[in-house]
Amino acid sequence: MSDIMRKLLLLLEDEKTINEISNELNLTHYELYNYLTILKNKGFDFYQKYLYDGNVFYSLKKTLDETENGNKIIYTKPSDKEFKCVLISDLHLGNRKEKPEYIDMVFDYCAKEGINIILCAGDFLDGILIGSGKKYITNGYEQIEYAIKRYPFDKNILTFTVLGNHDLSILTKTGQDFSKILSNYRQDIIVTGYGTGIINVKNDTIYLRHSIPLKTKQLPVNKALIIEGHSHRMGIKTANKNLCVVSVPTLSNLMIGEYLPGFIKMTLSYVNGVFSNGLFEQFVINRKRIIPSNYNKLGLEIGKNNNQKEIKYEYVKK
Repeated sequence: MSDIMRKLLLLLEDEKTINEISNELNLTHYELYNYLTILKNKGFDFYQKYLYDGNVFYSLKKTLDETENGNKIIYTKPSDKEFKCVLISDLHLGNRKEKPEYIDMVFDYCAKEGINIILCAGDFLDGILIGSGKKYITNGYEQIEYAIKRYPFDKNILTFTVLGNHDLSILTKTGQDFSKILSNYRQDIIVTGYGTGIINVKNDTIYLRHSIPLKTKQLPVNKALIIEGHSHRMGIKTANKNLCVVSVPTLSNLMIGEYLPGFIKMTLSYVNGVFSNGLFEQFVINRKRIIPSNYNKLGLEIGKNNNQKEIKYEYVKK
């Protein structure tokens, strides 16, 4: 085993963050991910602890009884009073109407606003579904390679994504699992599952959802915050005081009707570690500009500020 691999194992024993390891070994994150993949091939496995500030702690798995339930956890500080992130969806990388420059703009926005978490509601890739004439990358694995290289990287930003029907199409047609490939090469992009994903923050939960042609985990219908893709347009549905479903617009030029591409800034406040209310601000991208949007087309009640919608939760105590 090389010296750098031995040093890497010692740093993993000390549960250093990914940024600390990169600095101490003088490696880029891409180089570090390659070394971690080599260690995986040698039988080592790791836990990742995702922090609200965009950093990640790594530690070695050493016992058989340590299992993960599939939920992803974003760890916050006790002093954090709110959870702020950006919501994106339906990137369709590989399609002729993809707009990776829009994703670059979102990353720039996050960096300027001090936002370290992006939640993606699916269809990261365009996949190999019907309509291949609209793609400029038709091969599934070439799409994956392209997405890994083209999706922006910032050492202070983590992206949590559910995978949608277009992402799934590569697995069902070729057997290549996008989630496993991402775990080797882009550990800043965390897959929460196909169709549904669960993210725990403090004492509460954010659910990600994207329609796929397979049976998926059932999400709560009475008390939940659900972020969903697939519709390519912005919308907020509140069936009752405890249920909020947020539809996220596409971040490509695969638009539906008059709805423009864009993203949502979500700010959640806590009471005793439980989300008490949420503020959702929609931004559209038009002519290479990020523009606050109004909700007139969405039929929602609007207040004095036309570019945001506040939803209050009244969670019933168990």
